[in-house]
Amino acid sequence: MKNMTPVVFGLCIALFLNGCSKQLSRKDVQLHGSNCNLKVPPEGSATADVHGTTLALFPKTIAADFNGCQTIWAVANQIVLWYTSTLYKQGNPTVFLSRKLQGNEWRETVCYFEGGRLVDRIDLNGGADEKCPEHATLMNN
Repeated sequence: MKNMTPVVFGLCIALFLNGCSKQLSRKDVQLHGSNCNLKVPPEGSATADVHGTTLALFPKTIAADFNGCQTIWAVANQIVLWYTSTLYKQGNPTVFLSRKLQGNEWRETVCYFEGGRLVDRIDLNGGADEKCPEHATLMNN
């Protein structure tokens, strides 16, 4: 248990306390660090227009010693929706959290990385049946 990250440990506790009958939700996954609690893209975010929606990314690049989150939001008609967050420890991605609209419901997936490889993938609230990104694609610096 000494190699377990705080996020994974928290998920284990949540599963234990809630039992198998309750599915995990995004509230059960806590990302802590610089920029992890941003609700809207701050000034200086990188942006790209895709089919009438603006995607905003912050921070634009990840330093080798960065501890915190890089987030992507979708912005359309003054509505801001969180899309993905990646938690970095010392510049390495450790958790990738994303969501996708399936029918009328948002489905979320969390991916855990250690040592440059995927170690776990969990579908939250029913899951999105999404694959996790390759570790290398999250190394954007």
